[in-house]
Amino acid sequence: MAITCSYDYHDNEKENARTMEGISSLHRIELHPMRSDQSSMQSRIGFSSATAARLAGITYRQLDHWTRVNVVVPSIEPAAGYGSKRRWNFVDIVGLRVLRELLGEGLSMQRVRCILPVLRSFTGESHNLRALAQARLVVLPAGEVAVLADRNTLIELFPNSGQAVISSIVVELRPALIEVQRAMKTEKLANEVNALKAAGAWILEDAA
Repeated sequence: MAITCSYDYHDNEKENARTMEGISSLHRIELHPMRSDQSSMQSRIGFSSATAARLAGITYRQLDHWTRVNVVVPSIEPAAGYGSKRRWNFVDIVGLRVLRELLGEGLSMQRVRCILPVLRSFTGESHNLRALAQARLVVLPAGEVAVLADRNTLIELFPNSGQAVISSIVVELRPALIEVQRAMKTEKLANEVNALKAAGAWILEDAA
């Protein structure tokens, strides 16, 4: 199982999702907030932008900038005018932490803007956060971003692209989940921690 997306850019403003030749398992990814019925557990656990930034290890100014230039979009509630507040879910924050790491490695904003949509789509396809903890995010040289459920999927997905696979960036998602959950405990977010535990999505003790 793989969730994959890529974007073509025109005039640095218009983006269009495109399919990848020969990949039947491609899912079209849209850059808009998740509907509340797509994941009841995720929709119950919301974080303000200030809290999301702290949990992701970035500044509020960074998150605000990424949102304003449409690199990231909150799953629960986008800003909708003066006085409105953005709300992020747990998977968003995991994605923000991964995005921070990849930007630190020198990747461009255009190459990483698929991260939140693919993580969101992966967890929405009958996957839970424990499945996400076993998954890998892959950024291919041509710009495609994929979330893979197991080690073998990358070779199955791109059987004739050996060099591309070798030169891809592969990120294990489990460390990012663990770091976000550790930050939640540091922030003393008891209600959110208990909600994740009730949903069977708390993996921090497993990593101890």
